[in-house]
Amino acid sequence: MAARATTWYGQTGRTGTGSGSWANAAAATSLATIITGAASGDQVWVVGSTAGTTYFPTTTTTRTIAFTLKSGVSV
Repeated sequence: MAARATTWYGQTGRTGTGSGSWANAAAATSLATIITGAASGDQVWVVGSTAGTTYFPTTTTTRTIAFTLKSGVSV
């Protein structure tokens, strides 16, 4: 029996774990961790604002850090 895919949620200003629903959305700074931990078939949803939101993989100014996407995981 195949494992059930998980939808992960991320939104600026949130403090949850990212699993289950928007009410438990993780902070935008956790997106790299969520993507890393996601399994093939999972989805990662992020919400932006009407003014536009840019998600960065770090809170520093280091330009060599990036999100690494995983095969089989939709963002």
